[in-house]
Amino acid sequence: MGILIHVRVARAPEDMLDRLPPRKRRYYEKQALKVANILNHKIMQSLLKEVIESEHISLDKIEDIRVMIMPSIKDREYGDHLFGYYDPKECRISIYPAVKYKGSKFLTDPMVSFQFIRESFDTLIHEVLHAKYSQEPTVRKLTQKYLIKFYRMLQEYLE
Repeated sequence: MGILIHVRVARAPEDMLDRLPPRKRRYYEKQALKVANILNHKIMQSLLKEVIESEHISLDKIEDIRVMIMPSIKDREYGDHLFGYYDPKECRISIYPAVKYKGSKFLTDPMVSFQFIRESFDTLIHEVLHAKYSQEPTVRKLTQKYLIKFYRMLQEYLE
């Protein structure tokens, strides 16, 4: 199976990136690329396909999925978690990898990295479900349903 919907890294304004120290800039760029690679992986794409088909979500409602390089400054309540946003007018999902630069071990620690993989999937599926459902309780319930499927598929893949 190929990629159903390609997840891309969005271009950040150069002037914004130029204000960052080089090390911090590389960190955020690597972080965004890692999220995009996770979400383009065949397991994730397989689950994405299952969600879209099972829920009868029209691909016309999801024309673009992008991972932002810079963390969201709007929703700091998420702390070190990913934040997603579905824009129905643009048919676009934006994912903000909100892991802060200082003290984060997600690029090096395997357990933190696994948590990041789970959150990447969780965030994407949650926002994909918003393409059809506007009620947050419904989206949360369905997200949990597909997260359980994710764990089962991952277990089969590892066996």
